[in-house]
Amino acid sequence: MIIPSLISPFGLYLMWIFSEQAVPTELLEAARVDGASEFRTFWTISLPLLAPGIVTTALFTIVATWNNYFLPLIMLKDADWYPLTIGLNQWKDQASTAGGQAIQNLVIT
Repeated sequence: MIIPSLISPFGLYLMWIFSEQAVPTELLEAARVDGASEFRTFWTISLPLLAPGIVTTALFTIVATWNNYFLPLIMLKDADWYPLTIGLNQWKDQASTAGGQAIQNLVIT
């Protein structure tokens, strides 16, 4: 369930556009002229410039994974592994099918 959530098309697009704007090619060319390898150029120059985009993409992915409802419902068979969103919905449904009233205060909290 976690593996399909790791790569999102929106995150790839966001990082592609951000990396084009955040890392100037002149800076990369200067590093190459100075003799830095591609790994060192990425690690010491590009990665610090890409940090805001990485954090933003990570936050979007975390929120999307947290709010995901259908993927865990389809993929997980054991109810003990269900995330909070499905558990709350089942708790509400269980109270309404048993003839009782769902305790909305607890479900919302």
